[in-house]
Amino acid sequence: MQRFYFNLRTPQGRQVDRKGRHLRSAEAAFLEAYRAAPLLAMEVVSQGGDINHYTFEVMNEAGQLVWDLSFHEALERIFRLRRPDSPALG
Repeated sequence: MQRFYFNLRTPQGRQVDRKGRHLRSAEAAFLEAYRAAPLLAMEVVSQGGDINHYTFEVMNEAGQLVWDLSFHEALERIFRLRRPDSPALG
C-alpha cells in the first residue's frame, strides 16, 4: 500500500493534506478524490463559492503530482454518466 495526499487548491491558496491515506494504487487515489469532490463541491456552493476554482492535487509519498481533479471536472463526469441515453431517431 502507498500513501497518497489530497491537497486542495482553492482561490485562497492550497490546503495541504499532512496525513494522507494508504491506498492500493494511484487509480484508487483518483477514485477517492473523485468520490470526495461532489461532497466538497456542495459545501462550496452552499457557501456561495464557485467550484470552477477548486481542485484536488493527489500527491504520492515522494511529493510528486499523480493526479489533479477539478471539482468541475468531477461533477461533469458524474452528470455525463447519469444522463439517460437519447432515444433513437427514426
